[in-house]
Amino acid sequence: MTTYKEIFGKQIKQVSSDPTDAQAEGQVWYNTTDGVFKTVLAVGAWASGGAMGTAGARTGAGTQTAGLAFSGTTAAPAVSTTANSEEYNGTAWTEGNNVNTAQGLIAGSGTQVAAIGAGGYTTSTAGVTNSEEYDGSSWTATPVINTARFGAAMAGTSTASVMFAGSASGSKSNATESWNGSSWTTSPATVGTARYNLCGTGTSTAALASLGYSTTYTGATEEFDGSAWTTGGTANVGRSAAGAGGIQTATLAFGGATPATTNNKVEQYDGTAWSAKADIATARDSIRGATNGTTSAALAFGGRDGPTFYDNTEEFNTSIYSPVAATWAAGGNVNTARYASAGAGTQTAGLIAGGFSTGASADSEEYNGSVWSEGNNLNTARMYVSGTGTQTAALASNGDQYPSPRHSNLVEEYNGTSWSAQNTSPVSIKQAGSCGIQTATLIFGGSPSVNTTQLYDGTNWTATGHNINTTRDSLVGMGTSTAALAVGGPPTTSTTTEEYNGSSWTSVTGTPSPFGGSSSAGTQTAGLIFSGWGPGGSGYNASTASYDGTNWSTQPNVATARSFGDLGPIGSSTSALFVSGQIAPGNTAATEEFTGEVEQLGYKTLTSS
Repeated sequence: MTTYKEIFGKQIKQVSSDPTDAQAEGQVWYNTTDGVFKTVLAVGAWASGGAMGTAGARTGAGTQTAGLAFSGTTAAPAVSTTANSEEYNGTAWTEGNNVNTAQGLIAGSGTQVAAIGAGGYTTSTAGVTNSEEYDGSSWTATPVINTARFGAAMAGTSTASVMFAGSASGSKSNATESWNGSSWTTSPATVGTARYNLCGTGTSTAALASLGYSTTYTGATEEFDGSAWTTGGTANVGRSAAGAGGIQTATLAFGGATPATTNNKVEQYDGTAWSAKADIATARDSIRGATNGTTSAALAFGGRDGPTFYDNTEEFNTSIYSPVAATWAAGGNVNTARYASAGAGTQTAGLIAGGFSTGASADSEEYNGSVWSEGNNLNTARMYVSGTGTQTAALASNGDQYPSPRHSNLVEEYNGTSWSAQNTSPVSIKQAGSCGIQTATLIFGGSPSVNTTQLYDGTNWTATGHNINTTRDSLVGMGTSTAALAVGGPPTTSTTTEEYNGSSWTSVTGTPSPFGGSSSAGTQTAGLIFSGWGPGGSGYNASTASYDGTNWSTQPNVATARSFGDLGPIGSSTSALFVSGQIAPGNTAATEEFTGEVEQLGYKTLTSS
């Protein structure tokens, strides 16, 4: 019997922990801790892409990063055909010039800049002979096809395509026609299973016809070599109106309709047999794909489920890495439960100071990633303090010296051992946004209702004269003194987001839900905001959102919703700390640690089956 070493030239290693290097792909090892054989294999997953401008059952061409959607049916408000044409750049869809004749169930193939569409139906379901070419800018009518039909499939390019099957004159068609860039020619080769709403992939001389509806929903698969059709392996799930992309020996088919309902199943053909892959997120039929996409980089878009038309786009990619979802996890509790304390540092070297427990507090604590320990206190007890810096070089600015005065201009620096008083701030405020380091701190907004921005250089404060656009307090900051982000805040709660470049504030995309009295982490281009007040300023909000410098996205909720946890960013957008806060009733000592989404090698356990 041939051994593993004889095939690969290596022995199977015994290891106590799985390797983390990408070189592990395809290797086999024995994990002595788990007691199993393992390897790393590429896995596929679907992710959301940009929404289409026009929802509907469209026709597709192109690739995952250069896709084309054209014509089809949509709801406007009644179901009707559309002439709409759109292009996809791998992120977003943009409008292109419309096709000349709006048609439903048109067949298409080619690229984003050189495509062809033919057949379909207009006002009736009798089928038409229309044919049009796209050059990346406009659509031009071309010679008509020989057999009027709709729901046919196509494979190839704008100058060399083959069109097959469909529905013609009330019956299923098995006709095949080829296009040479100037005319259509009927082929003597006919598909073995007459059907419509099938998938077409490949080229004019190596095409694949799969799935569709004949007398029932079928998984029939046939291969075309330019002159004849031969039977291939049958798909596991018979269905019609699915989407597909790929070549004759490597096609990915997704979605479609079965006798019972629409489905989200995905299968891959390897030239011989079909195998199941990761499901698409939204079950639908009349879904389409980038026909020139691949089994490792596919695009699925549009579709419908009964009266509902979709603008969804999903992208399929394979990788040896698997995503591990972002999470919040419990950390060690602080020694003194409180809210509205200054925050600084990182997830494994955090610092809080001040806040409100049974009154304004001067208490200071340090975190080592698991346990909080008492440090030397602030010189002046206060709450709603703005924090910046690190565990060994922090700044605590302004605040509320409850019961009096309620708005403070006091400033203290921490050197890792003790706090020392510094030059006072030019304004007496509390609940201000803050970011930066000890020697370059930015403070903005705050109560009572100011929109000013102050800069600390390690010795002195300067009123920058650069006002935030929306006057507010209870906002959060993240970033540096020359690349800052100001987010949320009253009145009640808001989605308001502003960016600072060192000379002015600019309003940008707002958060997906309102925030106020929240906590934060990260930078201007990789920020995180979490928890705070509930909608309208009532109750508490468990939401988390991340910012990438352009857009906000929703992240997992915190476990304990609360307001005024640490005030001042602690950690990064992928490794943040959320400390203490106000709950109903009283305060909490809870600490939570955020870990952003990461990718790890897709380990597979090998079994005898």
